[in-house]
Amino acid sequence: MFVFATQHGELTGYYHSFDFGPAFNGVSFGRHRTSDGREEFVAQRHSTLGAANAGPQVGPVVVSQIMYQPPASAGTNNTTDEFIALRNVSAQPVSLFDPAHPTNTWRLRGAVELDLPPHVSLTAGETLVCVSFNPELDLGALARFRTRYNLPPTWRVLGPWRGHLDNAGDEVRLLQPDTPQAPPATDPGYVPYVLVERVAYRGGHPWPREARGSGLALTRHDLFAFANDPAHWVAASPNPDLPDADRDGLPDPWERSHGLRPDTADGDHGPAGDPDGDGASNLQEYLSGTRPRLGRPPAPERRRFRAGPRGPDLHGSTRYRLHPPQPRHALGRHLGLPRRLHPSDRPNPSDLPRTAAPNRPPLSVASSLAWPTRDLIRLDPDLRSAP
Repeated sequence: MFVFATQHGELTGYYHSFDFGPAFNGVSFGRHRTSDGREEFVAQRHSTLGAANAGPQVGPVVVSQIMYQPPASAGTNNTTDEFIALRNVSAQPVSLFDPAHPTNTWRLRGAVELDLPPHVSLTAGETLVCVSFNPELDLGALARFRTRYNLPPTWRVLGPWRGHLDNAGDEVRLLQPDTPQAPPATDPGYVPYVLVERVAYRGGHPWPREARGSGLALTRHDLFAFANDPAHWVAASPNPDLPDADRDGLPDPWERSHGLRPDTADGDHGPAGDPDGDGASNLQEYLSGTRPRLGRPPAPERRRFRAGPRGPDLHGSTRYRLHPPQPRHALGRHLGLPRRLHPSDRPNPSDLPRTAAPNRPPLSVASSLAWPTRDLIRLDPDLRSAP
């Protein structure tokens, strides 16, 4: 913004200033306000002179995912597993080069620099992954990369790029070549590169913090919305082909298979949930390949039993039989009897068997007791008088 004032400091006027690069013939630029209050001057879907702006042009190829901070490797910044995913969101194939000049190809600029090879095209809905290593020469790195992110075999991987994605924030620009300038232009042969998309992400608010080192990627949840707006990005699974209805980074099929609701990211059903109480969140369980409902047994439960026909004050006249645990019973239950007798009459719980064998003789219990068992044990009263 430029501000004008008199020599005495009196404001006389101001105006905005925007920078923008080349544009295709017939494309106009217009002001666009993002969800975090920024103003950008971007290419519009079509010209609307004298009317409201049509809105930013999006596609046909978009930046769909950015993995800028993979989990650390051996305590160091892991740049090998960084990637940028491009997707064709149109219903037609898109050539990532100028058909009339095949050596003029699409490119990435900003944090990283990568010129795509000639004759690369994306079919409708296809995704291309750009990486820091050379997938044609380093087959081991490619195999590890595909395994780590469970990439579908249909996804092509291209690299290497120069540079790396900054964990604190950086800029990714996708550029498309226009027709080279021809005489009598002042710069014949010059190839203008048109900005297709720009994403200036940050490692914190208002961008999703969960994408920092968690194993989740910065994922564009609306591929047809303006790219450089944090409201259009979430932290999600590095494989966006897996459906994720609630956008919590946990694929719907995985949530269903483990008894979690795929339509909510709250409580035990969300990425921070821990339904088995083992200290590992659902997101950590998903990324490590473990099960979110195995770990802590169910909450302890106390059950009370009457000590016979004359009530809980009965002393030494009721016999209880410990039955062996039944299959599929829950773990970690507490069993209890009424606590109404003198402490000297109470047996030491450590003297009682943790699990009763089928041929073990009945136990006479003349007091109240409550002890944790590793298996569910059923106590049934035997109302015959003790011998």
